[in-house]
Amino acid sequence: MADWQGLGPFSLPRVVLHQHSGQENTCLEGLVDYACQIFRNKHTYGFQSPEAILDWLLNQPVKLDSGDGPNVAGCTPRQRSRVWPDDGLNCWEATAHLLAVAFANRWPIDFHVYDAKVGTQRHIFPAVAPLESDLIPIPLVIQPPLKTNKNSKTLNRAQAEWYNDLLGGLHFVGDKVLRVFGMGELSDSLAELESDELPDWARTAKQKEQRAATLIKRAAEESKKAREEANKVNQA
Repeated sequence: MADWQGLGPFSLPRVVLHQHSGQENTCLEGLVDYACQIFRNKHTYGFQSPEAILDWLLNQPVKLDSGDGPNVAGCTPRQRSRVWPDDGLNCWEATAHLLAVAFANRWPIDFHVYDAKVGTQRHIFPAVAPLESDLIPIPLVIQPPLKTNKNSKTLNRAQAEWYNDLLGGLHFVGDKVLRVFGMGELSDSLAELESDELPDWARTAKQKEQRAATLIKRAAEESKKAREEANKVNQA
């Protein structure tokens, strides 16, 4: 793990690199250099919110790297590194585009980049956390599931599953990631899906009030149910 110090004028977000795939540290440093190239493109400034860039990324098809197109040094083999392509992205390109937009908007967050082996594959993905916090970063789902033609399965494991395998943590999809940026009004009931509950730090004040009210109501219902069951036993 290393803080990336070569950003020059970029002070936000703070970038933390996690190299776990056996590559040299220059590999993820190359991704940051690539994000800086994207940052200088005029299209980057068309995305002024996390919701806008995440929506765009999730609507792009997955295009695996076949060694074609421009690339940046640092990784072995070199990674395809195009700027705002219109025919899909791989995980390297998607992560770099999100980071470029983060630079353009100076998001006050810690932006973590993970490079890890997942089974026989290598995978790059981002995760975010409140600025300079000690909290476990929350992995972001930034691409749709990869379509395959293997056996009877039409979809490969979603990136969310890869993230959970690696970090053993929560995954955020769509509006949920806005909790990290202190934005949005996602209903607390939608946030309580199994294995996807929002951490307390990611809740808005309104959400915390709603959650407290829900917990009180749930406790009252359970208490009433327990009393009714106890009365049935006494009457028997």
